[in-house]
Amino acid sequence: QVHNNSATSSDLSARPFITLGIKDASNNYDSVPAWFIAGGAWMHTNFTIKSGGETVYLVDNGANIIDQIASPDMQSDDSYGRFPDGNANLAYFGIPTPDATNNSSATYAGYVSPPDFSIDGGFYSVSQTLALSDTFPGAIVRYTIDGTAASVSSPQYSSSIQIDSNMVVRAAGFALGYLPSEISTNTYFINDYSTLPVMSISTAPEKLFDWNTGIYTLGPNAQPNVPYYGANYWQDWEIPIHMEYFDVNENLQFEQGLGMKIHGGWSRTQPQKSFRLLAKGRYGEPSLDYQLFPDKEIYSFKRFILRTSGNETAQSGTFFRDALMHKLVEDTHNDYQDYAPVVTYLNGQFWGIYNMREKIGRHYLAENYGVDPDSVDLLQFDGAV
Repeated sequence: QVHNNSATSSDLSARPFITLGIKDASNNYDSVPAWFIAGGAWMHTNFTIKSGGETVYLVDNGANIIDQIASPDMQSDDSYGRFPDGNANLAYFGIPTPDATNNSSATYAGYVSPPDFSIDGGFYSVSQTLALSDTFPGAIVRYTIDGTAASVSSPQYSSSIQIDSNMVVRAAGFALGYLPSEISTNTYFINDYSTLPVMSISTAPEKLFDWNTGIYTLGPNAQPNVPYYGANYWQDWEIPIHMEYFDVNENLQFEQGLGMKIHGGWSRTQPQKSFRLLAKGRYGEPSLDYQLFPDKEIYSFKRFILRTSGNETAQSGTFFRDALMHKLVEDTHNDYQDYAPVVTYLNGQFWGIYNMREKIGRHYLAENYGVDPDSVDLLQFDGAV
């Protein structure tokens, strides 16, 4: 057992148990967790399939092809296979059934096409009128304006949407016999301007601010004293978001689904909190492929940080002191974080200036790849590694 130093310590507590190699249900320790399969095997391969589609082969020990399926472009948490079992007919499934028959599953012919927006997201000086449509046969459009992902329970689009202030519109197409389309998301800024790049984050409000499930709130388990250990924002919770990135000229450069966590130490207690953004396949793409830092030749990222000014005068200081200290050691052979200022919006609401950060260090390469730290040109380091 590993114990905290004190009741208010941030040290790690853990209770490990050994499960490797168990072939029956017996144990000489605490009960195994509910997810453990005694004597069984996990339904998992030693390879992955691209969400954009590729061919999967089943071969025997002599490398003879027994069967093959050309996997199509698919969304997260859907599956594709034979229906009925062993039949030549192929179908989409909205609920995967690993290690079970397909015969009792609902099948779909494919995906509805995403809805069309009559005007692009972005910055406008006056109110706008938005129309939604979908040319897919029999499709209806459902939408939200609070950041929530559009679903079958969302309002059905029937008339144009008047946009008089900042608004996030998310929409998807639905049709009988087909899986829903990908969710289309546009953020509209009305009479709102920025001289810095803008990152617009949209997600269901309850994932941020609900007392029980929101990653931004104290929640029911927070301790009474600073830094309020046990609060929701101290938990390792990750929520799905949609990110739109506009450059200094207010042009959309990319949009992508990402995961997001609260980031930092005691600065989590501040009203403005830092975010950690993560690119993962289950959100759409396994990396974010864009040059986030103009002075670095790095075009692919697995993760990056939207950081506040930390504990600098309780966030009432310069907002760039920490970033300045990192830039000062840029050529000293120490690890440092690059920096670019951005303005961040949550569901269309201004959330302040953030320091976009990514750890870039010679010593990271030395420790993880065994290279001489003084021989590495940081400009050639691929942030996706």
